[in-house]
Amino acid sequence: MPYIGTRISDLLAQAGIPAETFADAVEITAEEAKDILNGSVTPNIGTLARISRFLNTSIDFLIGAIPYPTIVSSEDEKDIILYYRTMSKVGRRLLMGALEDFKDK
Repeated sequence: MPYIGTRISDLLAQAGIPAETFADAVEITAEEAKDILNGSVTPNIGTLARISRFLNTSIDFLIGAIPYPTIVSSEDEKDIILYYRTMSKVGRRLLMGALEDFKDK
């Protein structure tokens, strides 16, 4: 699964986190980090769990099972998502329009 390394590299770049900091945070050597980031090594499940916690993403995203890197980080976010899923298509569009209005304020 070489895309694991790409997804991790992209998240690190977005957050401005150097590879050395990443390696220290997930308790792997700099060489292991390099191998994971270039896709030559697939991390074991324990390392993958530490990586997902450090990057605040899901293992499913890292392995390519889902396309969205962000995980729910609070009970409020979970409530919003569950409510959104029950809305009609028109309701969803109205909500998204209202969110755009709020974003600019």
